[in-house]
Amino acid sequence: MSPALVVPDVTWTWAWVPATDTPGDQLADWLTATAEQLAAWTDGPDVASLPVELRAEAQAEMTPQAIGRATALWLCGRAAECPAGVRVVWGAGFVAEADRPLWAPIPVAVEFRTPVADDPTYLMDTVGTRGSEGDGRPPVVDYVTTAAGDGVRVAALVREPGGVASCRVDAALRAEVPAYGDRPASSVDVVLSTWTDDLGLAGALGEGVADLMQRVATLLLPGEDGVPGIVLENEERSVP
Repeated sequence: MSPALVVPDVTWTWAWVPATDTPGDQLADWLTATAEQLAAWTDGPDVASLPVELRAEAQAEMTPQAIGRATALWLCGRAAECPAGVRVVWGAGFVAEADRPLWAPIPVAVEFRTPVADDPTYLMDTVGTRGSEGDGRPPVVDYVTTAAGDGVRVAALVREPGGVASCRVDAALRAEVPAYGDRPASSVDVVLSTWTDDLGLAGALGEGVADLMQRVATLLLPGEDGVPGIVLENEERSVP
């Protein structure tokens, strides 16, 4: 009898990348702390775990400190490219009792939308549950229940130009925020999107995005102080 396939347990951590309007001193503090954290996880130019845009630099024998700084700046650059209402979260996936992640950083775009339809099933098309251009095979669709409402998660292998395979993971959630303080109850649609060309990560990335969905949903609900961790308004958005 062949041995059973063992899927390792992965523990996820997630952190918000500062928005472009973050005060300079706060941004500098974030860059320093994040660069140090990433450097501590880097023995050297571990090319496979770095964003594609940084691999050439890493191959030039950058130090862990330089790689950490370059990666933190790259995350800020990703955040700066986001339109209004979209934030970047980066994650790390730890296997078993490891003291450093097997995968990091994993950037995820998180978009907060005012619902455009009473029926949230329109989000099924937004995340490509029936497939998207470039998908190499039909997507895997899973439904996710969170504290703020139900959502859907989609994972699909994508064939890149030149025949290289990658994996996209897209998810969406209709969150119902109860009334709190002087604010009435409201609804918000959350769309998450990421991809990887590391097919080893592809098998675990879906669960990572589901974990992030749960965390975002919890932040949208009032906490112990009666105020959500994420406050969305028509003209002003306050997120971590």
